Amino acid sequence: MAQSTIRTLLDAGVAVTINSDDPAYFGGYIGDNYVGIAAALALTAGDLHRLAANAIRGSFATAERKRELLDELERAAAGPE
Repeated sequence: MAQSTIRTLLDAGVAVTINSDDPAYFGGYIGDNYVGIAAALALTAGDLHRLAANAIRGSFATAERKRELLDELERAAAGPE
């Protein structure tokens, strides 16, 4: 993961996402992938927030569901009230 180009792509404004492919078979559950890439590239909370937002925007969810998820992400980033 340390050789990943994710940092360069993020810095260039590319809508990069973190994913997993058949985790039960290959391992690499999504949470593990976020933790691993964050550690390997010293990603910040802001970087991880951007990756999650990119994933929501790039999903096949309806526009309404994307808005709900993005709002939830913003609330989570803001922390406890």
